[in-house]
Amino acid sequence: MVKISWDRSSNGDQISDLVLPTSKDFFSFELPKERSGWTRVLIKPLSEEQRITGVTLCNEQNQRLRFRKSRKNLFDQVLELNPGYKSLEVSGINVLSVRIELQSSSSLTIARRVFLSVLSDVFRLGVRRRNLRTFFQILWAKDFKSLRKRLLNRYNQSPLSADLRDGVITAQAWVDRFVILSEEEHEFIDTAIEKIWFVVSPQNPFKTKNKLLDQQHRLVLVRIATEDDPKLTASNVEFSLTIPSYTVDTLTHLRESYPNENFVLIMGQDNLTNFHKWKNYEAILKWHDIYVYPRPKAKGCELESHPKIHLTQAPMMDISAEFIRKCIRENKAVSYFLPAKIMQYIEEMNFYK
Repeated sequence: MVKISWDRSSNGDQISDLVLPTSKDFFSFELPKERSGWTRVLIKPLSEEQRITGVTLCNEQNQRLRFRKSRKNLFDQVLELNPGYKSLEVSGINVLSVRIELQSSSSLTIARRVFLSVLSDVFRLGVRRRNLRTFFQILWAKDFKSLRKRLLNRYNQSPLSADLRDGVITAQAWVDRFVILSEEEHEFIDTAIEKIWFVVSPQNPFKTKNKLLDQQHRLVLVRIATEDDPKLTASNVEFSLTIPSYTVDTLTHLRESYPNENFVLIMGQDNLTNFHKWKNYEAILKWHDIYVYPRPKAKGCELESHPKIHLTQAPMMDISAEFIRKCIRENKAVSYFLPAKIMQYIEEMNFYK
């Protein structure tokens, strides 16, 4: 948690030009305890070389409100703060210095923002039949509180939570709901595996680059997906290595950088089928164990009997990244396949359209 000193203006606004000791991809800070009521929160980098990718407001129950990005590429939000809100989390790329402004605002300002955002969506997307039907159903029931909540959630702030009931699936919840592990596998996860690194690859040698989302965006998505579990980490270790990214080179770099650590590889069964095509795959098997998750339609191969290959016994789910991207392009609902905060970020950034 970064400590901040605030400058207060005559009209009650609070401003801080925060300079971090080193550039960071993530930091958080506490809000002034005396701040309450309608407040405009503005966060922007102090130089063009920096880039802020997300801002999240946290309360004492660990619930989150993710900020929407403005047309000017800033995080500019109007919120009704109360003593329950305790901190802001900022994620970005090479963030070193930012300006944080807390300005007095009013409910009239948020009403104007919501109205203009609704008009913008109508001109940009047209009137959607489903949204129109929901709107009239709420009016008919005279449920104006629900209408206000829906409009605020859609056009100003989007509630996120670490609670499974709110659609955010943690790693442990995923295991509890979908994967049946043996006692030996549970013991291995609890004692042998200290962390799981999700390594974002700038360029997979088996994929064309024009089909890949920008590496920084993919890194942010992985960070959002793993931020609630201390055992899961998003890694950009391959960003500094040669391209294309070969797993054997990455593992060699990790062994040299962390000589006291023992790294294993986790992959899907469909990758194991083509594993013999990987660069120096024999070296990977010499130095590392590989844990394989079963995949639908994956063919068996001779490597499954290798002593370094461990096939996990788990239910197979016919869900893939390609399937999810295709659904998004075709405007099909994917909310049941993705955590709520990932879906929100994809919608805000208009990915895969």
